[in-house]
Amino acid sequence: MANTDILIVDDDKLVAELSKMLLEECGLTVQLSGDAEQALKILSQISPKLVITDIMLPGMSGLELCQQIKLQHPDIKVVVVSGKSYRIEHQRAKDVGAECYIAKPYDTNTFCGVIKGIMNGTYTPPEEKDIQLDIPKNADAQKTDLRDDEMRLTVWGSRAQSPKVPIITSKYGLQTSCVSIETSKSLLIFDAGSGIIDLGKEIYQSKRYYKDIWIFLSHFHYGNIRGLVYFKPLYDPAFSVNIVGPNDVTIKLEDVIQNFLFSDFSPAMQRPRAAITINSVHEESFDVGNGITISTIYANHPTTTLIYGVYAFGKKIVFAPDSEILDAANAFQDYNEKLARFAEHADIFVHDSTFWENPAEFDYMGKENRSRGHSHAYDVVEFSLTKVRPRALILYHVSTDYLDEDLDQMLENIRFKTQELNEEGTEIYLPDEGLNYIL
Repeated sequence: MANTDILIVDDDKLVAELSKMLLEECGLTVQLSGDAEQALKILSQISPKLVITDIMLPGMSGLELCQQIKLQHPDIKVVVVSGKSYRIEHQRAKDVGAECYIAKPYDTNTFCGVIKGIMNGTYTPPEEKDIQLDIPKNADAQKTDLRDDEMRLTVWGSRAQSPKVPIITSKYGLQTSCVSIETSKSLLIFDAGSGIIDLGKEIYQSKRYYKDIWIFLSHFHYGNIRGLVYFKPLYDPAFSVNIVGPNDVTIKLEDVIQNFLFSDFSPAMQRPRAAITINSVHEESFDVGNGITISTIYANHPTTTLIYGVYAFGKKIVFAPDSEILDAANAFQDYNEKLARFAEHADIFVHDSTFWENPAEFDYMGKENRSRGHSHAYDVVEFSLTKVRPRALILYHVSTDYLDEDLDQMLENIRFKTQELNEEGTEIYLPDEGLNYIL
């Protein structure tokens, strides 16, 4: 059939014959194929104007077939038809070059017209609607209860990533790393662990719409980025989201974001619609607008990991979610001294305090957890009170192995044991999710 207009590739014979009948009634010539491999052989012998292919075929999938057609026969148009009506499948079809995606069961009254329109270039597919979110049209100016010189730190998740789903509930929460710093004009987010999911919901519930959002990633361990794909503003074209983080020697920040948000294997059911910019940083300082400066240093932690300093309105917050303070007996103190200079006199110092050791006796013991990239609470408190001297210390990234009663007692124990060191009255917190601290 040298003059074939359309090749239909579908292993469902009833659907294939129905499609063939509809198109032939419109005056088109049609040939059928039951699988992708056979279709490619047919295409080596004929040159139809258009191929209609199902996705779920035996052997090679319809999307793979589309990809091969576009490589081998770039002038042939491809329409993907499928009962898989997920939005991401529409995007996947576009990604491999399909001109159109038609969900089954299709409208038999319009099917022929659509196909003819695609063949002659007059068909315009309907524009996909954005995800419906509760955003008023006048949301350009965010509502805020902060003065122009105030900053609010909120903890949305502060627990370490558990290797299994915890079977406990906790007043301190179980979500992984995410802290926001809010001013009257800016929203900065540090880490995108599971805590960022509730933050995304809060943006809509509180109707505080910051059009430009900054997300600063400390590193790419799963607990610190697992919530990013579920952050609602990423799917809203009203927002611009700036993602900042390190480049690791084995994977670049841009590749991490591509895999998490845009790849076929992302758990998101659609692609982001916000305007996204990606910026990799080293140890440096840079402005993010509205009077805010960010500085970074590398952390003592496996893989390339950043610690962030936030400077605005004469105030200073340091965020070090994954960082191993060296104990006082360790002769190698370069890292401690570097961090102390970076964080000195911070208004708020947020630091990794994963290990508490021997919860049964509430005592500081442990050498077995050294050199894992995380800190012991007593080391952090002693270091902070003698080297950093912050106004407030937030003990962060605590293991999910510890129950609330253990943590309550251990925090009391830590405060008692270090009270003689606390000459400047530093407030020591073990944060619960939702902790607010206004500067």
